[in-house]
Amino acid sequence: EVSKHIGQAVLTYKPIGSAFTFDAGKMYTHIGLETAKSKDNFNYSRTILFSYGMPFWHTGIHVAYDAIPDKLQTSVYIYNGWNSLYDNNESKTLGAQLKFTPTSSLTMIYNFLGGPERANSESDWKTLHELNTTWNASEKWTLATDLLTGSEENASIGIQRKRAMWYGGLLLAKYQITEKSYISPRYEVYRDQDAYTLSATAQTIQTATLTYGKFLTKGLELRSELRYDKSNQNTFVASSGNTKNSQTTLLAALLCNF
Repeated sequence: EVSKHIGQAVLTYKPIGSAFTFDAGKMYTHIGLETAKSKDNFNYSRTILFSYGMPFWHTGIHVAYDAIPDKLQTSVYIYNGWNSLYDNNESKTLGAQLKFTPTSSLTMIYNFLGGPERANSESDWKTLHELNTTWNASEKWTLATDLLTGSEENASIGIQRKRAMWYGGLLLAKYQITEKSYISPRYEVYRDQDAYTLSATAQTIQTATLTYGKFLTKGLELRSELRYDKSNQNTFVASSGNTKNSQTTLLAALLCNF
């Protein structure tokens, strides 16, 4: 109950002159292009991919190695499962990352996460593979992609056990209008083919988002956003109480960073 209010609490050690870095504690997941904090993302809202396809945080240890300084970094993670301070079985969750920066404007990251996640199960792995890229195409344009596929062996789905699969991808861009303002369009498609991550029913969801951001002063940003979600099933709740296959969201947010 106490730990859930602490986003991160990490102890980092880097020996002088060493290519290794060691982290231990509660940390945000290494999976995915988006992060838990809106201020660090192009858009205000998160994708379905981030919200349902991957974990948010872990407790454990992380070892990074700069194989080629400023070009290639490798990382290994040992976690106590997904979104949990303690493990629910005897097995650990293993993670890996390969970060390649061929030029100062292009970054490519492959991430892996896998291990038994069900209580008292030591053999049925829950696995994620994810690849994201970020390209600073010019002084004004930044383009990014994210692809993810996940599965769990012998997952409990309804009254049966089977291999569950989910996958998705997104494209997003950021255009710097002025020094203090920008727009960011984003498109995503997410498929839960076994009604495992979204629970309600097997479905494919597409989202289209357009965000406008403006820095009012240092540490203070205003964002407005228009978002449209559409599923191939009636999974959204209408004002009448009935269900429908799409929804539109309009929001404004004030972000304070200090």
